[in-house]
Amino acid sequence: MTGEELAIEIDFSDNVELASYKIEIHSSGDGHSHNRLNIQDEDIPWNYHTEGNLSGKNDIIHSTIQVPIAAEHGVYHFGVYALDKAGNQNMQWVELEVEHE
Repeated sequence: MTGEELAIEIDFSDNVELASYKIEIHSSGDGHSHNRLNIQDEDIPWNYHTEGNLSGKNDIIHSTIQVPIAAEHGVYHFGVYALDKAGNQNMQWVELEVEHE
C-alpha cells in the first residue's frame, strides 16, 4: 500500500566471494517484462534504486523501503542484482502491486 514500508530480506551467496548488490523498483506500466517470477489513481509512477557492498560467501540484507504516498497504483517490477568478486552477475525479478488505501 502507498505510504507503507516494504520490509525486505535478501540472502546472497556465492561459491567464492560476493562483491555488491543493486535493488531496483520501477513501474511495469509500459507492459515490458523481465521474464522472472511473479508475486499489484492518478499519481506518479514510482522508481526506486539502491546499491551496496556485500562480503564473504554469504551475506543477508535487511532493509525497509518506503512506498511513497504519491506512488501510482499498479504493477511494479522489483529487481535484485548480485555481483561477485570475479565479475559474474545474477539477477531475479518479481512483480508486486502497489495499491492505495
